[in-house]
Amino acid sequence: MGRRKKTPEEMFYEKQKRIEIRCNLKDKQIAYFNSLNAAIALLGISQAKDKKAFIKKWRDWFLEEWAEWYAKETTPQPVSQEDALRANQEFEERLKEDKTIELANELLQQEAEAEKLKQQYYEEQNNST
Repeated sequence: MGRRKKTPEEMFYEKQKRIEIRCNLKDKQIAYFNSLNAAIALLGISQAKDKKAFIKKWRDWFLEEWAEWYAKETTPQPVSQEDALRANQEFEERLKEDKTIELANELLQQEAEAEKLKQQYYEEQNNST
């Protein structure tokens, strides 16, 4: 009995999951070495006697700070209805302040008028011949 062949959608989903896992792993590796480098930089300005313990303590601290930040930033936060309404109002206010739309409308009107003038000119040319 053979295994069922995966659909392209299933294969795509699995590939996306593998990519996501690899990206998360890469992020963690970068964070680890950044934490280690930061701890070593702190060691340069400290008077620590036990250098290994000092580096470990600060490396772990930086890594924990990163983990908290990463969890907060990568986890979707629920949006309250008030926040959504406020964001919508801010967007509408920015649209009112944005002169681009007005300029675009004026340009469209000018182009329409120019097109009318062209048509009138061609009609006059055709009528005169």
